[in-house]
Amino acid sequence: MSKNIGQLHVTIRAATVRERPCGNGGWRGTAPVAPLRSRLRFIVLILALAWGGACRVACAANELGPGGEVINGAGAEDAADESNKYLGSVYKDEVAGIVIAPPAGSRVVARAGRELMSFVNEAKQWVGSVQSLTLKDKMDVKQYMQQSVDALNKEFRGVQIDDRKEIQFQTFEAGRLTTKFSGGEGGKGQTGKITLYRQDLVVRTGDNQFMLLTMYTPLKDRAEAEKTFDAMIKSFVILDKKVVAEKRYAASLLGKKWLADRSAEELKTKLSSTPQVFRIQVGGMGGKPGSDVGFVRFDAMEKQQKEGPGVMLVVSTRTWPADGAVQGANIAFWRYKRDGKEDRPGYSTWENSTKYLKRGENLPGGKYTFWYTEFGILMEEGNTRLDEATLKELQKEREDLLQRRDIPADRIPPAIEPIQKMNHLIVSYAGDPTQGFNDPNKGTDVRIPEIRPAVLPKILEYTWTRVVDLSKPSEMLFVVYNSATRKLAMRTFSVVGPSVITLDGRSVSCVKCTDEMESASTTLWVDGSGKVLKMLTSDQSMLSSAAWDDVAKMWRTREEFGVWERGAGTGMGVEGGGGGRGGPSLGGLL
Repeated sequence: MSKNIGQLHVTIRAATVRERPCGNGGWRGTAPVAPLRSRLRFIVLILALAWGGACRVACAANELGPGGEVINGAGAEDAADESNKYLGSVYKDEVAGIVIAPPAGSRVVARAGRELMSFVNEAKQWVGSVQSLTLKDKMDVKQYMQQSVDALNKEFRGVQIDDRKEIQFQTFEAGRLTTKFSGGEGGKGQTGKITLYRQDLVVRTGDNQFMLLTMYTPLKDRAEAEKTFDAMIKSFVILDKKVVAEKRYAASLLGKKWLADRSAEELKTKLSSTPQVFRIQVGGMGGKPGSDVGFVRFDAMEKQQKEGPGVMLVVSTRTWPADGAVQGANIAFWRYKRDGKEDRPGYSTWENSTKYLKRGENLPGGKYTFWYTEFGILMEEGNTRLDEATLKELQKEREDLLQRRDIPADRIPPAIEPIQKMNHLIVSYAGDPTQGFNDPNKGTDVRIPEIRPAVLPKILEYTWTRVVDLSKPSEMLFVVYNSATRKLAMRTFSVVGPSVITLDGRSVSCVKCTDEMESASTTLWVDGSGKVLKMLTSDQSMLSSAAWDDVAKMWRTREEFGVWERGAGTGMGVEGGGGGRGGPSLGGLL
């Protein structure tokens, strides 16, 4: 992270943390830019363990691809010119109720509380956020903008208002506010204060509720920043939560139907015994590749476990920040459905492991290692009696739906019976005791009734595009275990439609799919068989299909690569760090 970017964030945080219109609003500033090492750990956790999380599905706004291309929507031709030059891929968070395309080359960070999301373009030193504010007192847009200016005047000298006007945004009262003021110190080769240019879109969503889109840039970038902010506003949508709820319910019904027809036997026929490898590149601009930092490798096989035969997928990830290495592995297993002529209850497992290695002159032996492993089991259980609290909760949900006149009769859940089939989910953890691993989260042991959305076997989080109908658009929602938050989450898979991408300098026809989990996102481009060709995450990390020999040649000089390739030790190359619950280690599998 450059000195200049760091100071810009300090400046912005000083402004945003202290701004409190009428003393009742207040919001958090954007967080400092994460160093590369932290970002690579995130890649290992999210990409290697759960595909990166999330999707951008078609919505009321124009959906933009990673290169800014307009996928759908009114005014597509006009928007295409702007988005191709100024905007990156669409960010969508249905829980927060927002859709927006941040500036091209930006890395998006999901937030919580008032700050719904933030973005940063490190190369240009641009930062911004979307925030949701609830004030104590009623306030109109004009009053809010004046209070915001007053707050800036208390923090900075020479605050100037470039523009302030009230506008209409969607169905809401709104305002545009642009200001400039002196901020933090300049970067290398610069002296004195840097002048910041701030643009705000203030949207009044209730008597005392506001949605705020803010972007800070150096004043010297004013012309481009204004055009970019205008394009962002055109992409920005505040979702109707009732419509979203109805859409998600329909997606959950489709997900149940789809999963009921799937089996490990079917998946086996769609997988290749040849490993599939992806280069991991970060720092790209507008969807273009950045610098190579590592790779992901997928190995599929048939495997006999003590619970029976099934399909196994091994996902291996290696990334190399400047000060060491981050190693990840995920072993996902799904048991065959048929045992002779009888159907067996669903059964699947996974094991996620991560190892950190850091070098430094002041570290003992020059190295520091830490490993962490997550074990998961998902199994169907026979009819089980619901406890009283769960039964009441489900009955209330059904009663609420019955009172809604806009819900068709075929969308109303059946009467909630005390006896239900259950999906039993068990997750436990282990870590390096020499590094003081003491996780307060003791694990998860829950039973999810069949009335809820279907619970997805972990292996399908990676391979769903192989067994979904790619010929028509669709959207399916499932319950999954989120390894990043260590909680249950909703995950949505969508088939968007035909697309064209560039691979190795040539145009390739493919199908675009999206994957959404909470506020992280991944766009996937697959061939007609569902084989992934390229992926792009919401933080602009690019994964491109590559030949194993080329990737091996690129990283073979790294010590950790050699240890992993030889299959020494357990799955993570750390004693006690893999193969838990009697599961396999990576040694001997690859």
